[in-house]
Amino acid sequence: MTDIETGLHAGRIPYARAGGRGKPLVILNGGQGFMRKLTPARMVRDARRIAGLLPSGQAFILVQYDPKPAGKLDLALLADSVNDLVRTLAEEPVTVIGISFGGMVALRLAERHRETVARLVLLSSAHRFSEAGQSRLRQQAAWVRQGELARVLMDYTDIFRRPWWNWLIRLRFRAERGRIAGTMGDPEAITAYLLAAVDPTPVRLEALDLPVLIIGGGADQYFAGAMEEAATAIPGARLCLLPGETHMVAVERAKAVARILEPFIRGS
Repeated sequence: MTDIETGLHAGRIPYARAGGRGKPLVILNGGQGFMRKLTPARMVRDARRIAGLLPSGQAFILVQYDPKPAGKLDLALLADSVNDLVRTLAEEPVTVIGISFGGMVALRLAERHRETVARLVLLSSAHRFSEAGQSRLRQQAAWVRQGELARVLMDYTDIFRRPWWNWLIRLRFRAERGRIAGTMGDPEAITAYLLAAVDPTPVRLEALDLPVLIIGGGADQYFAGAMEEAATAIPGARLCLLPGETHMVAVERAKAVARILEPFIRGS
């Protein structure tokens, strides 16, 4: 793929831009966009991983999150910040892909700034977390407040469907245990983002009047049930659930996800 450049929008919001063909897509990253400390190298790695899901050579902008947000944080305010970024860096209206937490922000963006969003993809995401997902986020927020950052990371060691993937990240996190604090984002910011996800700004799904595609795993640990709920409520939304797959379906079934995404991105 072409070179990836990184930057800060308005001095606060990190992003990575990948050049290529066509109008850039806007990708809103998941929780790793605020959970782990962002460096240019990490953003480039994230961008290269996401490029593998998109049509070859597709231009895109990967949006992360303000590492030290000021004041009360909610999804509507995040959506407004993303709208400002899109108006500055992209040619609107754009196709927006929201991954996990990013999908929750993307839905609010589409509702509040309809002129900005042409098409919307929710990837392992919905308008809210499931009850089980909310419970996990509350527990993670409590661990962050207690300074138990290692427990937060270890909570993700069942996130893959394939046991050997979980085994590998368990080994990795254990190896990092002594330096985890240096790899994580600001604890107050992590807590604020987690709590904003647990108590999300309401969104009127039935009022959305744009093409919407929802892709996920049938056994998603964070959004199971909520994705189906969103697809039912959004007029004309298309739901593609891969049976037995989990929250990491975009990693474990990347080729299948890419095949579903391509015609939607192309507008067919």
